[in-house]
Amino acid sequence: MHSNIDRRATLGVMLGGLAAGVPSARQVQSDTSVSDGPPGSDRSAMIQSAVDEVKKSLQAGGVTLPTGRITSRVPIVLTGDYHGGVTLQSNGGEIVGGNAPVFKLGDLADPGPEHRLNARIRGINLTGPGKEGTDSAAVAIENTADVFLADGIYRQFRYAVRSTGGLLWDAYNLTLRDSGYGLYATETPDFAPNSINLYSTRIVKCDTAIYTSNNPNGVFSFWGGEIEGNNERGHDRDSKKVVEHENAGSTNYIGAHFESNSGQYNLYFNGADQTKSLMMLGCQVIAGAREQVHVERGRGSFIASRITSGGKAGIVFGVQASGTVIDCEADIGGPGVGNVAALRHGRLAFGANPTSVDPLITATAAAMREARGVAARWQGDTIQLQFCDEAGRINGRLQTSTNDHVLHNANTGGGWIVAAGDHPVVRIGRGGAQAIEGSAPNATLCGTAALPWAGGYTQTAFRVTSDRRVKRDIRPIDERERAVARRCKGLLGAFRLNSEYDRDGNRAVLHYGVIAQDIIAAFEAEGLDALATSIVRHTVWPAQPGDAGVDDEARSDAERGGDLYSVNYEQLYALLISAL
Repeated sequence: MHSNIDRRATLGVMLGGLAAGVPSARQVQSDTSVSDGPPGSDRSAMIQSAVDEVKKSLQAGGVTLPTGRITSRVPIVLTGDYHGGVTLQSNGGEIVGGNAPVFKLGDLADPGPEHRLNARIRGINLTGPGKEGTDSAAVAIENTADVFLADGIYRQFRYAVRSTGGLLWDAYNLTLRDSGYGLYATETPDFAPNSINLYSTRIVKCDTAIYTSNNPNGVFSFWGGEIEGNNERGHDRDSKKVVEHENAGSTNYIGAHFESNSGQYNLYFNGADQTKSLMMLGCQVIAGAREQVHVERGRGSFIASRITSGGKAGIVFGVQASGTVIDCEADIGGPGVGNVAALRHGRLAFGANPTSVDPLITATAAAMREARGVAARWQGDTIQLQFCDEAGRINGRLQTSTNDHVLHNANTGGGWIVAAGDHPVVRIGRGGAQAIEGSAPNATLCGTAALPWAGGYTQTAFRVTSDRRVKRDIRPIDERERAVARRCKGLLGAFRLNSEYDRDGNRAVLHYGVIAQDIIAAFEAEGLDALATSIVRHTVWPAQPGDAGVDDEARSDAERGGDLYSVNYEQLYALLISAL
């Protein structure tokens, strides 16, 4: 049987039955065919001779295998430069191999980096002795480039495809099944893979579907295939990685389907460093393993994919991982999830995959820790945030610049509210008034006993509400109270404040006034309680939770908790006037 594998070919070999030998160059015509032989007969030598003859021709050529089953116990070796290329093909024929590669493409001992093999194997089914055959492989790619595998079923090998230093190779419409490894790919001292592409490839019922390692600067891509039913006897804690990319470079899955894979990890990616990437676009991962996708180190990008967890883990990010998740149905987690941004349902979240009921922008505690508490940063001399109504009219704005910072309410009848918890504390510009107000009458303090104000400046005095309508139990000052006033007159003195002395030393200013405890004693001397009046106040405040690792002595009085006595001088002076 002849086939026009490459119409540029002018040389080939026609091999007949078992007695056929390799013809001389004068006998060479078109491409080469290898005929059927007795069942079980080893045809490796005949195939090898036909392949070698194509190489000698220095032109493109091909070898066509019969459609039946033949045996090849010795590897068929293709090395060096096949110039126009060599194609081995069959229309569904089968080769049964032994405990060795059926096809050995390239040579570890002689990589010949100047040569590109330019070899194609298509339409040939390869069957091995079983996954226990330690060196068995359907195809072994060794230190070479330009290999193309297509339209075949490779099964029952230790390695369905083994790439050791395979620099550039592609596979199309393969089924790799019932083997120890569907694909095993790693580097050699001579070659690290630059590009491996698998198109419409199915990997089924293998112990390990894909294993790649030491490909830090290369690209691995899996296009539109299926990885299903692998590691059948596995369980959630068997440490098994059904698909593993170790010390990886750029790794891509486009339109891939994962289903019914058992083990601890469905897909495990460990980049060579934190800049290496795993990308999954339009993929579907049906829960089977304990973790569906694990990114240990590097960047994970997930786009328009469905990764179900089934009560287990969806996408897990390790400590040295980061990622982006866009329009994916997936649970995300892991110690590195704080370095992940996700966009879904028109919402953006950091550290989580947003739902349709989440706010437009969300940042989890994990994400804020990774950002060192900085939620956003805008750089510019003048930056403005605008808040608009549904018609696009500006309701308010927050503006920062090199000079002033502006908080503006565009509604002349509105204002701003500062709240603590669910309760307003301060109102600014309420109803358009140029005023700062408390939340309710006689309810808001300026400063506290723990953190008092340092004073202030006004052009007019403060006004105190004195309307009869807001008072009750009105009476004159009695004799005992006047006696207290006379005692308090003698308590006036001079002093410096500790806080000012600590700051200014002997330059600290003098103050004139009284001591709260002395006022209390003056009231007690007349049988009265100063704390029952508005003149003296004793305030106690609790300690605030401290930061880990901060010594108690380094905390302020307000943080440590404590108490203070204070005096309302306005009320005291009113009492002193009664003694004049």
